Amino acid sequence: MRIPPPQFSVVPAGRAIRVLAFGDFGTGSAAQKQTAAAMVAYQKIHPFDFGLTLGDNFYPRGMKSPDDPRWQTQWEQLYGVMHIPFYAVLGNHDWSGADSPAAEILYSARSQSWHMPSPYYTFTAGSVQFFAFDTPAMDEAELKWLDEELIRSTARWKVVFGHYHIYSATRGDNKELIARLLPILKKDHVDVYLDGHDHNLQELKPEGGVHFFVSGGGGAGLYEMNPYDRSVFRQKINGFTVLEADDKTLAISFVGTDGSEIYRRTLTK
Repeated sequence: MRIPPPQFSVVPAGRAIRVLAFGDFGTGSAAQKQTAAAMVAYQKIHPFDFGLTLGDNFYPRGMKSPDDPRWQTQWEQLYGVMHIPFYAVLGNHDWSGADSPAAEILYSARSQSWHMPSPYYTFTAGSVQFFAFDTPAMDEAELKWLDEELIRSTARWKVVFGHYHIYSATRGDNKELIARLLPILKKDHVDVYLDGHDHNLQELKPEGGVHFFVSGGGGAGLYEMNPYDRSVFRQKINGFTVLEADDKTLAISFVGTDGSEIYRRTLTK
């Protein structure tokens, strides 16, 4: 199952897109349900083309099987009601259950909303190419794959999304990803690296043209943040991220559980 499919397309080239992204959510908590309800309400006014999950999809040890009843209570009933496809990656809590990575991949065949063809894969949508990256099980084969796919890409914008942070005001610098992943992102001109893992919303200072965002406010217990010289924006709050892109701009915004936009960053080319 750790063999990525060929690149695929989910939105035709040239079309503007709006994308939902969030991580660290599958607890069944009141906060998860409230945040999901805010996404559904936002979708009715500002329709999404598709969504991304940023890992820790299900706590505490992922899913036991594709038949786990929580697929209904913690996924379909909360997010499937938006009737959009979601493209998911694994977090450390998904990997902590022996059967969960396989269960999350296999469930793709049973759902219209959940898509995880492999722990890592790439697809295009409008003027953006997205690269789903499996940070908890990162190895040399996956890094080589990412490098080659980024070099091959002709997309206007390149967005890599995974679970572990590179920079964060909660955990600080991730030395392994800085040493092994960041050089590839910089060399291959990635525009955005989007992750979860820390349960809050953050933007960190860009480096080598790469802009960093943390979107881990999907419903798990919130995390504090520390003084950190790379912080651009940070808030200890439940919420989600919206990406809007066309040929000229890529906007990343954070939205709270009341549906209001908390913060926006717009990149231009």
